[in-house]
Amino acid sequence: MRREILLKARGASAHRSPCTRNNNAIGYGRRLAWLAHNGILDAEQGVAERATEAAIERYVADLRSRYASTTVVAFVVSLLSALTVMAPKQDWTALRETINGLKRFAAPARDKHSRIVEAYELRDFGEELMARADAMDTDSSWRRPVMFRDGLMIALL
Repeated sequence: MRREILLKARGASAHRSPCTRNNNAIGYGRRLAWLAHNGILDAEQGVAERATEAAIERYVADLRSRYASTTVVAFVVSLLSALTVMAPKQDWTALRETINGLKRFAAPARDKHSRIVEAYELRDFGEELMARADAMDTDSSWRRPVMFRDGLMIALL
C-alpha cells in the first residue's frame, strides 16, 4: 500500500465516504467564504472560536434569506459534520438544535409529487412511440430508429 494512502486513512474523517468528505469541505468552505465576504473572517481564530452561536445564527439567517428551507438544512448539516471532525471536543448542541428547528419548518420549494408519472403510463407512452416509429416512412434515415429507441427506453423505465 502506498504511504499517502496509509496517511489519509488515519484522519478523523477517514471512515466517511468520499462524497460525505466532499460535502463537508463544501459546507465549511461556504461558511468561510461567507465570513470573508462579510468582512468578519479572522484567520487567527480557531474553528470553534469562529463558530459561536451568535455567528452561526447570522449565517443561518443569511442562508434563509437566499435559499429554500431544505437547502438551508443541507448546508448547515454539512457545516456541522465538518465542525465535529475539526473540533470534536467542542459542544455542538446549539447547532444541532438549530438544525432540528430548521428541519421542523423545512418544506420543499417545489411540488415534485404532482409530476410523478405512473409506471404503466410510461410503458404505454413508450409503446406508442415504438408503434409510431414502425409506421413512419422509411425515407428518413435517422428519425425512425431514434424514435423507436426513445420509445423503448421510456417503456423500460
